[in-house]
Amino acid sequence: MHPRCRSTTIEALSPELMKKLERRARDPETGELRTVPADMTYREWYGKYVGGGELTGGGESGIIKPITIEAINECASDEVLSKECKTTIYETLKSQGTLRDYDEVKIVRIPPDKDGRIEVLRTNAESSPGYPKVTLEINEAALGGMSKEIVDEMFRLDNYTAAMSLEEAIIHECGHAKVLRGKTYAQYEAEDEILKGDAFTNPIKGREDKKSLKDLAGKVSEYAQKDGMECIAECHVIISRGGSIPSDLKALYDKYIS
Repeated sequence: MHPRCRSTTIEALSPELMKKLERRARDPETGELRTVPADMTYREWYGKYVGGGELTGGGESGIIKPITIEAINECASDEVLSKECKTTIYETLKSQGTLRDYDEVKIVRIPPDKDGRIEVLRTNAESSPGYPKVTLEINEAALGGMSKEIVDEMFRLDNYTAAMSLEEAIIHECGHAKVLRGKTYAQYEAEDEILKGDAFTNPIKGREDKKSLKDLAGKVSEYAQKDGMECIAECHVIISRGGSIPSDLKALYDKYIS
């Protein structure tokens, strides 16, 4: 500081301490003050008390509209994406409470991966200084011109993923969207790096059998063993179905999807 300096000092509170504290916020319905967690962001407050779900997505204001059936219908002709598939996508996003978690739904052509596998759907988070733009990408190469019945049969015959239908494939993507919920791109990128690193492949502390999360993910699906992010999404499919997963995987799931 220097003479006539206009800077000031404030306390520095650790994230651990912030989680234990509360602060005051205005109830938008009653106008009265109420207490909320001290680390609650504006987006989280808006989602809980105004928008009916955590507010996510890009844009200057950060306020977005939920995905509509009209938006899904307009993303492709019925010849490219059947009406039944479009309706299934919308109704599943709605039942999962993730219509506000996506900024856009669009048809793309996703090339096969190094093993020759073709992604049917993909949740893409675009890099941004603030909150990412989250897009549900539908692979025309996989769904183009197919009926829902054929798509469902395709999943039933595929042992790679836990998803057994188009609905469950969408639920897998909803798992990704819920991990992204309320996070800046920097926060998401940091978590993605952790979930794709040693924490997923190293032996779990305290386990006598020295198994890793990746080892346990084999009980969910082969796809779940790819990395921690895909493991969470695959676990979301099993849990949404009413199934159970190993306790260590459940702890991982609960950490990122509440």
